[in-house]
Amino acid sequence: MYRPLLLIAIVLCVCFIATAQVTSYTPVGKLPPTSRLGVLRAAAAGCAAPPTLAEIQDQQFRAFITVMSAEYAAHLGITFVGSISGDFAADDMVVVSDLKRGKECLATDGHTQLLYGQVMRSTVRTSNLQGKASVTLAIVAASATITNQRNFVEVESNGLPTAVQTLMLEAKNVAASGLTVETYGKFIDKVGAAEKEALKPLGSVVLIGVAVDVTDSELIAAITRAFALEYIGRGRGCLDAIQAYKRTGADQEQIIRKTYETIAKGCDASAYPAREKARELLNGIEVRQD
Repeated sequence: MYRPLLLIAIVLCVCFIATAQVTSYTPVGKLPPTSRLGVLRAAAAGCAAPPTLAEIQDQQFRAFITVMSAEYAAHLGITFVGSISGDFAADDMVVVSDLKRGKECLATDGHTQLLYGQVMRSTVRTSNLQGKASVTLAIVAASATITNQRNFVEVESNGLPTAVQTLMLEAKNVAASGLTVETYGKFIDKVGAAEKEALKPLGSVVLIGVAVDVTDSELIAAITRAFALEYIGRGRGCLDAIQAYKRTGADQEQIIRKTYETIAKGCDASAYPAREKARELLNGIEVRQD
């Protein structure tokens, strides 16, 4: 009988939990190059009976805010067109604001879950989210203004009327120099107008997501990083964390050492900035071993 070694709180939006796996919907076109060929074939083949437009429009639009590292966003294929790579920093964060409605169906391969529906999305790459307990586009705009740091905005829509895409592009133009307190009002007005257009009984049904499995090894790596952060937050060294961690192996040690290198710039986590950064990242989540 498997007994969890660590107890942590994990929030997963729009996800399915299966035995030994977590399945989340990745946007079509955002599948990483390493995605399984079978998944891509299933997406291309589609479902035997995909949802109709009437079935999709019976669904309520739901809003989601997702914050991820720029590295992970790049892994998903989220890019920012028209910006200079030198403007980006390695520790940038990406905020994805989705408004979508959809319905799942089983692909013709008999096991891949596909998500059909309609979606509009605003994506912002920024470097000023440190210490924010919760994130909205308004907070991103305020932080950019206070810190005088630029951010980068992209928009998209799928399956929705042409008017939606037009208004979303107008919103992007409003925030061409970044999302700030000055541009936020006009930006959100355009997005709000696009949302009203999205409610009209128009558009089409498109494939907007493919279920991609997160493997055991990926979950264990995430838990290992959280464990390392807990020890950094206490001011303990990396050798303490390695010796205390019940999952042994070269891979786990490498993850712990890399986490220390990223946060504490070495094995010593006694410095206050490193401890504070680890606590900010954990954001109240407690990690302990039984």
